Amino acid sequence: MARDVSETAVAARPVPDDSSIVSRQLSRRRIRPFRPIRRCPAGYPIVIETTPVSNFQTSGGVEPKPAGIFTTLYWLTCPRLIRHISRLESAGWIKRVESEVSSSPEIRQPLMELHEEYIRRRRRMIGADRMRRLRRSRPAVAQTLDRAGIAGVADFSHIKCLHAHAAFHLVCGSHPVIQSHPEFLTDLADCRDCDRLSAGVSV
Repeated sequence: MARDVSETAVAARPVPDDSSIVSRQLSRRRIRPFRPIRRCPAGYPIVIETTPVSNFQTSGGVEPKPAGIFTTLYWLTCPRLIRHISRLESAGWIKRVESEVSSSPEIRQPLMELHEEYIRRRRRMIGADRMRRLRRSRPAVAQTLDRAGIAGVADFSHIKCLHAHAAFHLVCGSHPVIQSHPEFLTDLADCRDCDRLSAGVSV
């Protein structure tokens, strides 16, 4: 079972500085509602948790089409980690990891369980009542939310995005592939990239 994040690592709501820095980290003006889950030694967000369903409202007992559905809960925001993992993806690590998952039960089974934990967390965030309404009125949407694991995949042997897997590992600390390959992560102790971003300097 994946471990829950500690309360000390979670901010209830993003403060304005968090919203500003995450927007710069991801080069996006508009960010889905989020809260920081993990921070680097310098205090900046490195993983955020986003809402899977936005603008979820009911009218006359009928569930309207949600304005936004997103299966990914945890986003990696640290520019240094993002660049590091992008280099690994470019070097062919997705296929390498998929091969390890396929050939190693010791990795495959814990990873399958981690996907299921991801789905459970998404359901809890949406809420049982909302999920029931979605299953009645938007069955295709509900099916996606019920089945999509890390990075939105339905086939849990497929590694779509190493960034998404790294983000969940930083939340739960128990991703079997990343535990076996610490090179997926990089030391942030001396990183000051986000100091430069805060000052308006590109990194």
